[in-house]
Amino acid sequence: LQIYSSIGVSPKIVDSRQYADSSSGGVLLCEWSPGDDYLAIGGIYPIAEDDFNDSQDLRIYRFDKFSNKLVACCAVQTLPGGRVTSGQWSPNGDYLAVIDYGNTLIIYKFDGNSLQEVLNKSNVRYLCWHPSGKFLALSENILRIYSFDGTSLNLACSDPSSMRPYEISWHKGGEYFCFSAYNFPATQYV
Repeated sequence: LQIYSSIGVSPKIVDSRQYADSSSGGVLLCEWSPGDDYLAIGGIYPIAEDDFNDSQDLRIYRFDKFSNKLVACCAVQTLPGGRVTSGQWSPNGDYLAVIDYGNTLIIYKFDGNSLQEVLNKSNVRYLCWHPSGKFLALSENILRIYSFDGTSLNLACSDPSSMRPYEISWHKGGEYFCFSAYNFPATQYV
């Protein structure tokens, strides 16, 4: 994993971490928190580093904006299905939703020092937080929108014709979202 500064004429590496043995693994998730203070990193076959072992798939680092360095690992987690494949912070940075190799969605509460599992849900391939943080669009066998209250997901609506969305994106204002699927044109909803 390499962190670049884009200030100036060309990008410059300001920090790097070896997450995995390059022959067998790698980083699949690198997601900045909304305040840019933390970086979530996850992937395949992590190596032991500092105070954590090689079974801890998800790692949250603090980022020091003055030194442009990842200064400490403040939270680690071993996922039940192993291998983080994707993830996204809630818009306020209080929650981190990740999907593991077994297509299990896990939502963690993050307090700046640790991750506490709030819930998990099977058979989820992709996710996208609504800009308000009150809804999650999930790709299961079809597209489903759930309300999120900090402890549970409740089905708000679904689209039986959506055919396993691959990518979901909310408009910044939250009034619109779109998704794409294999052999299916991108669709926008109001």
